[in-house]
Amino acid sequence: MRLRSISASVPILIIISLLCCLPYAIAQQTNITNVQFPKSLLYDLEADSTIPPATITARVNYSEAKPGYYLQVGVFQLDDGSLVKGSASASPENCVQNSSETYAACTVPVRASTGSGDFRFLLHSRPKRLWDLALVAILANSSLGILDDSESDYSFTINVSVALTLQINVPSPVTVNVDGINQSQGSINLTLVNGPHNLTVPEIVPVNSDTRLKFEGWSDGVTSANRTVLVNHYVSLEANFTTQYLLTIESPVPISGLGWYDQGSNATFTVNSKVQGMDGLLGFLGGRWEFRGWYDRDHLITKAETASIQMNSSHLIQARWYANYSIPAGLVISALILLSYAIANRSRRTSELKAMRRQRRKQS
Repeated sequence: MRLRSISASVPILIIISLLCCLPYAIAQQTNITNVQFPKSLLYDLEADSTIPPATITARVNYSEAKPGYYLQVGVFQLDDGSLVKGSASASPENCVQNSSETYAACTVPVRASTGSGDFRFLLHSRPKRLWDLALVAILANSSLGILDDSESDYSFTINVSVALTLQINVPSPVTVNVDGINQSQGSINLTLVNGPHNLTVPEIVPVNSDTRLKFEGWSDGVTSANRTVLVNHYVSLEANFTTQYLLTIESPVPISGLGWYDQGSNATFTVNSKVQGMDGLLGFLGGRWEFRGWYDRDHLITKAETASIQMNSSHLIQARWYANYSIPAGLVISALILLSYAIANRSRRTSELKAMRRQRRKQS
C-alpha cells in the first residue's frame, strides 16, 4: 500500500486491502491504538461542515524500521477507498507533506527502528448518513516505497445527522427556550437536527419595576408564545414584543385608569365625581373629598374629571383632593352647643329644686 503523494485517488492495492482486512488488524510493523472518534455528528448544510469539526485521534506504533524511513497515516472512505478531505497534524514529528493541508493524511520521518507518533485529523469531506471510515498506517522506505506487511488499519462508523440553522431574533432581555433548554438572553443561532422543535418565549418580561416587554406574536403570524417549528431548511424567526410602561396614580379615593400601557399609547384616567364622600364616621357625618386636579410631578395637567397622557415613559400621577370637613365640623359645633345648653339647663333646674326644698323646710 502507498500513501506516497496522498492524491485524491488511492492505488488499487489500498482499496483491496481495506475491503479484505478485519476491522482491527495489527500488521507486522505498525500498530494503531487509542483511536478516538465521535460516534455521531451534526452536519450543517449552510456551513457545509460538521459541528463540531469531525476529529480523529490515534497513536501509531512502529517497529523494524530504519532511520530515513517514513510512517504514513491517513483516513479513508471505505465505500470508494478515497482519502477523506481535511487536514492532519502529528507529534513529536510534524507532517512533512503539503498534501496534509488538503487531505486527512500525514507522513512523518522515522528517527529510530522502534517508536510511535500521535496523529490528529480534521475531516472536511461531505459525510454519508452512515460514514464508514478506516484509519490506515504503513511504513515506507526512503524512496516512499511501501514496506511489505507493514500495513495496519482500524475501521469505524460515524452516525451523521443533517443539521440546519435556526435563528431567533428577540430583544436582549428575553430568554428563548428551545426543546426545554433555556438559551442565553437575546437573539440566538442554533444548529439543530432536521425535524420539529419546540420554541417558547415568556409572555411578559420585566425590564425594571415600571417597564416591561409584552409578547405580541411571531414574525410568521403564530400568536402563541409556545409553538413548534419544523426545521427542514434555514429558519429565521422573530418574536415580536411591545414595550409597556406603568401608570401609577396616587389618590385617597378610587379612580380608574392606572396600569400598564403600550409605548406611545395614550393613557386615560378619570374620577367618578369631583365630590365624593369620605369613608368611615367622617363620611357618615358628611365629610367629603373635593377634586382639585391631576398633577404630573407637581405640574397641573387638568382640573377636569378625565385626563390623558402619552406613555413614552412611566408616570406617577397625583389626583389631588381637598378634604371638606365643614359639615362634620358644623355638626360637632351644633352638638357642643346643644350639650352646653343641656348642661346649663340641668344646672339651673338643680338650683331651683334646691331652693324649693329650703323654702319648704322653713315653712315647716
